Amino acid sequence: MSLKRRLLTLSLLVLVLALLAACGGQTQPQASQPAAPAAPKATEASKPAAAPTTAAAKQEPAKAAAKNTLIDIAVGDENDNGWNKAHLESTTKITKERGWAYLAYKNLNPGNPAKPVCENIVEELINQAKKDNPGGKILVRYNSDDFIPCAEAMAKKFPDVFHDHISGDHVLKGGAPANLTNNMGAMEYTKTLAGCTAASLTKSGVIGYVNGPDNDETRRFFNSFAWGAQYCGKKLGKTIKAINLVVGFWFHIPGQTNDPQQLLGQARALNADIFASGIDTQDALQFAKQLKDKGENAFSFPYDYLPACGQAPNSCGGIPYFNWDAEVNYILDAVEKGTFKSEFKVWNPEWKNVLTPTGTVVGFVFGPSATDDAKKMVQQMADDYATGKLKLFQGPVKWADGSTWVEEGKAPDYKDIWYSKKLIENTQAYGK
Repeated sequence: MSLKRRLLTLSLLVLVLALLAACGGQTQPQASQPAAPAAPKATEASKPAAAPTTAAAKQEPAKAAAKNTLIDIAVGDENDNGWNKAHLESTTKITKERGWAYLAYKNLNPGNPAKPVCENIVEELINQAKKDNPGGKILVRYNSDDFIPCAEAMAKKFPDVFHDHISGDHVLKGGAPANLTNNMGAMEYTKTLAGCTAASLTKSGVIGYVNGPDNDETRRFFNSFAWGAQYCGKKLGKTIKAINLVVGFWFHIPGQTNDPQQLLGQARALNADIFASGIDTQDALQFAKQLKDKGENAFSFPYDYLPACGQAPNSCGGIPYFNWDAEVNYILDAVEKGTFKSEFKVWNPEWKNVLTPTGTVVGFVFGPSATDDAKKMVQQMADDYATGKLKLFQGPVKWADGSTWVEEGKAPDYKDIWYSKKLIENTQAYGK
């Protein structure tokens, strides 16, 4: 073989071996590649916001619930420091606490120079409430028996509005509209406790009781004070006489009513040394204070508004009072929850609290002039009421004309007491 051919053959052999080495008879290990880092998980904050759906994009913010409204119709105003102030303090406080709207008309009485007509005022305020808070519920609260016809007429005219008449008897008589209710505190009990205190304090045995119009309400409260004084006076060996001084309205209206100060002066001339109140203003309290300031023996028993004794502590024997908070909350609850009903609801004393300033719609709180002996006697009377040992106007009780009202050992039902057509024995009336 020529040298040239040998060199060619050797070159081809080297080429074949090189190819075999590259492709291989033995597989070579490959270097492993580092794993790609995992993509970080998106946090809630880093997630892109989902696009709003069409429905969500069109949704409007929820509307606040319509406000309910309480409309106060008051025969007087806060300046009486009595009946009206007790009412208005409760209604303004409770409506504010509960987020109700509040409208009021005060001094709706014959002495108002504007000569307001109840039905016109109420209709105007109802329309105002509907305009101010469309869709809200409306409660009209009347605080005087002078408004009995008005409340019934408005309940019939506005059946979509709730009506709460204080001291009224629509439901008791029957036939009241379903949207009209009556509430009243059983002040008769606490008037008897005041009368009992008076019996302990009096030296003359004569009580002058300044009163409002001559009607069932004023007669039954006067009778209660007189009976309480007679009941405890008998235990003390005292004969008690009570004089009903009729003003003719719930407060003095010059030119239209009797002057309470003149009436109280007449009682003083008849030897009265106890001066009690059945009207909205505190005339009896001030009258007794003037006597006491001169060193004379005189004691007063104001009415309605708990702090009234503070105006004349030297003469105040105690005060039968109203605290309307529970009643206002009760009726607002009924309107809100749909449980409102037409009822004749009488709020009896909470006997465990009756001699304290809280925890009862009607109570009696001793004044600075009450003696320890008086307090003990009244506490016993309250305890006897609580246990049922004593009943209101427990017989025998006679009318002033000598006829029998309640026989011995018996007691009248509340309806008989409510409609008191006469005065009880050992009493007389002035100013009628």
